[in-house]
Amino acid sequence: MFKSGVSLRRYFLRSTLSVLLIIGLLSGVIELYFMNQHIHLEINDQANLVSKGIQAQISETNSASDAIEHQIDLRMAQSSKQIASLLEGQSLADISENELKNICDQLGLSGITLFAQHGGDIVGVQSTDPAEMGFSFKKVGYLPVGEALLHGEKVNMPGATYSVPNLVVLPIAQSASHKDKPTFFKYAYYHAPGSSYIIDPYIQANEIYQFTKSVGTNVWIDKMEQSNPDIEEMAVLNPKVFADPSLQTKIYPPQKQVVYGHFTYKDAQDIKTLKQMSTNPEKITYTNREDGHKVYKMFIPIQNGQVLYVALNYDKLSQSIYRLSVILIVLGLIGLIALFMITVRYFNRIYENIQIIKAQIKRLETKDFTARSEVKNGGELSELSESANRMVETLQAVLKDTGEQATKTQRLSIMLEADTGKSVEQMYTMSMQETTEGRAATDDVLYFLERVESELANHAQHDNGGLLDEMERIRNLIKKRTEATTDMTLTLSDLLKSLHDDSSQLSGIANKLQRELSKFKL
Repeated sequence: MFKSGVSLRRYFLRSTLSVLLIIGLLSGVIELYFMNQHIHLEINDQANLVSKGIQAQISETNSASDAIEHQIDLRMAQSSKQIASLLEGQSLADISENELKNICDQLGLSGITLFAQHGGDIVGVQSTDPAEMGFSFKKVGYLPVGEALLHGEKVNMPGATYSVPNLVVLPIAQSASHKDKPTFFKYAYYHAPGSSYIIDPYIQANEIYQFTKSVGTNVWIDKMEQSNPDIEEMAVLNPKVFADPSLQTKIYPPQKQVVYGHFTYKDAQDIKTLKQMSTNPEKITYTNREDGHKVYKMFIPIQNGQVLYVALNYDKLSQSIYRLSVILIVLGLIGLIALFMITVRYFNRIYENIQIIKAQIKRLETKDFTARSEVKNGGELSELSESANRMVETLQAVLKDTGEQATKTQRLSIMLEADTGKSVEQMYTMSMQETTEGRAATDDVLYFLERVESELANHAQHDNGGLLDEMERIRNLIKKRTEATTDMTLTLSDLLKSLHDDSSQLSGIANKLQRELSKFKL
């Protein structure tokens, strides 16, 4: 609301600047909000794209690994039956280590271990590898599986890649006996009907390890990290192992927290998230600060209960968008400033023209009717200036005409005052003279009538009643006419005196009007 005492220019500039600042602030906040939303969507889309590629690669790798492993499973099943055929009819005491080694060489196996019931456990009693001697089913938690094999019952072993009556083949697992380097073996357990032991042939499956290492998920993750600098790290994680770290110590099935890739940005929030996803698999994303920069982390559930973890460099991904947004904000501010400058310039022109008209009105307030304004912008203010000039010219003409009429009135009033002054004196003199003469003549007539009446009274013998009455009537008439003449003279004298006074007042009014008109500058 416009306040008195504040100039129009200051009010306009302050109001306009406030509105522009509010608009700039609101637009900046809104743009930053939507920019952050856009950045989040862009990063989320890129993370989803990367995750889909990883999932496809994992699926392809698993399919290839499963195909190779299935062929190995069939080979292991055939080898197990061949070993049973070669050892048919022999007791455990008759079977030697050399014989088992010869069979390994003949069938191309890495080793053979024979397991038998020993007390309440099933242990390795003969093997081509001394490290396998005494290996306990009970120790690794699979005693029920061994007992089921020995008794010819149905074997129910979770994670087995191949299972038929009396035979179960385990997935490729890293050997717990070879600590120097990762060594992977394929184990099969076969119980020939009628025998007292379990045949455990195994082969080294490093070709599968080498295959997955050279063309598998780890390689693909490394390539993705090298080709895309925005990717900080990627990994395939097993949330169950994070929820129960003891699973890492079990030999079978082999489990570890990081299945593929790298997980160096692990913190308490990540562990809590993975534990939560072990029971409630759902996509989770958030942003953390790592090594002095923001990292966008995404955890996506994939097959086999695993979780795909992708960490993207939030600062790098958002830098270009922030740069663009800053440019847009700066351009917007420049546009607002330009708009403000243009508006101020335009308003200044209007304000200057208003000041010109205002100055003209101020001069008119001082009775200076020579004031003129000249506004040539071709707008409404120009029309207002022309109207004001025409109004001033009209008032000037009226005042000039009024001054001339006042001058004439003053001159006529002076003349009338002088004439009425003379007329009053003359009329008074004449009326007094005539009144005096009239009274003297009236007195003479009355005296004559009195003498006539006296003479007539002396001649009473004559009838003079009618004549006396007529004389009385003439006496009364003369008195009335004399009184009327006197009254008329006095009334006329008063009228002339009043006219003289009025002409004096009119002269005074004309003089005052002249003095007032002389204050105007025409």
